[in-house]
Amino acid sequence: MNGVQPAMVAEEETSDGDGAAKKSTQRRISTERKRNAGRLLTGNVFRLELELVLAGGTVAGQLCPSTESTDETLKVT
Repeated sequence: MNGVQPAMVAEEETSDGDGAAKKSTQRRISTERKRNAGRLLTGNVFRLELELVLAGGTVAGQLCPSTESTDETLKVT
């Protein structure tokens, strides 16, 4: 296996033609999309919690202190 990636070998060994290789590729793309969606969701939740903390709201039932400055408040976009 000189320099051949294991994923490439596995796909070649399991493919019974173009159909199986295509399904394998679609499965891999689907898994990657789910992983990226999870990262995006996690990032959005964190951003919303941060905005709530900065606004003096609550996170998970915990009261967060309000920030005093208005112009100098960290803006998360």
